[in-house]
Amino acid sequence: MCAALYPRLSFSSIVTSTEAKMASEARRTFEKFLNEDRASNLELGILPSRNRLIDRLLLRGDELERLYEEASKCIEESTDWNVQTRGKQTFLDCVLTVGLHWTPTHATIERKAKLQIKGLLTKAEMLASELSKVLREIDKRENTSAVSSDASLWITSVLQAAGEQNAMFKMWVAGEFKKLDRFDLKYWPTLPDFLDEIAKKCEAATVAATDPRTERLISSRKGGKSDSLRVLFHSFSEQTDRDFGGALPEDFRLTDEAIADLVNCILDLPLDDIVDGAYVKRFRQNEASRT
Repeated sequence: MCAALYPRLSFSSIVTSTEAKMASEARRTFEKFLNEDRASNLELGILPSRNRLIDRLLLRGDELERLYEEASKCIEESTDWNVQTRGKQTFLDCVLTVGLHWTPTHATIERKAKLQIKGLLTKAEMLASELSKVLREIDKRENTSAVSSDASLWITSVLQAAGEQNAMFKMWVAGEFKKLDRFDLKYWPTLPDFLDEIAKKCEAATVAATDPRTERLISSRKGGKSDSLRVLFHSFSEQTDRDFGGALPEDFRLTDEAIADLVNCILDLPLDDIVDGAYVKRFRQNEASRT
């Protein structure tokens, strides 16, 4: 009768039960950090967008159980004091930062900005070249006729006049610059020379990201979820670098399925666009082949 009322638990069922308990504990730990972050932001009246993302993570906690368990296990197994004390919060910071600032929407914005800057540089090169030609023509006409203007189109006079609008120039530079008046104009480049140089620089300029995350966000030919995934892996990688001051284990790695759960949540992907472990696996393989 006792055996019927209280069936003997198999070893596998005990392990499963223990793993489920660990997962719940891991989730509670991470959600405790999230709630503290949220409460602090509310108290200070700051970062409403960060709180909205935190709310989503808390609401969809069931989907992230596997992620929290894997991350917690990897961090807790480390013997590094820095990882032990800062690892879980650092992990969440990586997650929140990518979800806030490195989304496909941000990738579209940055790609558009890159194209716009390229177009403006081309336009600036053309305008600088044209203005240089016009100024040379003015100089030629004035030197071959009995009339001239009082435009004073010399680089020294133009620079000083422009500096009048800059208080720091007037305070610190104007006096020193005035001393250079002893040099005749033949020692200075002309405004057309100056403009020619601007045109050359615009023509030769390359447009690139100013930080490694943006570089990864816009590095692919087509924008999409993979851009955010690339930044996410880079953020984790940075935090495993001790020279960088990272607080994640050097062997930190999550399964493809856990990463997929995370991406679906932080990007708030619709059901018809969610990713799975196979998608993340293909992404890793493609990135490895690129390097």
